[in-house]
Amino acid sequence: MSTLLTLKQSVKKKGAGFIVLIDPDKKNDENIIGLVENANLNGADAIFVGGSIMMDSFYNDRIKKKLNQFQISR
Repeated sequence: MSTLLTLKQSVKKKGAGFIVLIDPDKKNDENIIGLVENANLNGADAIFVGGSIMMDSFYNDRIKKKLNQFQISR
C-alpha cells in the first residue's frame, strides 16, 4: 500500500493522521532509533525526514544504515 493511501485511510478512520518529522538539522543521529521506536509505539502513521535547511547532505545515508537494523511494524 502506498504511503499516500495509508495516510488517507488513517484520516478517514481517525479524522487525522499522526506524522512524526525527524529534522536532520537537529543532529539527532544518536537517538534516531529511540525516536522511531517512540513514534512506532505511539501509533504514528508515517515518519518524514526533512528540514528547512538540510545542511547535512549525508544524513539520509547514515539514517538508512541505522534504520536497516530496526524492524518497523505496520
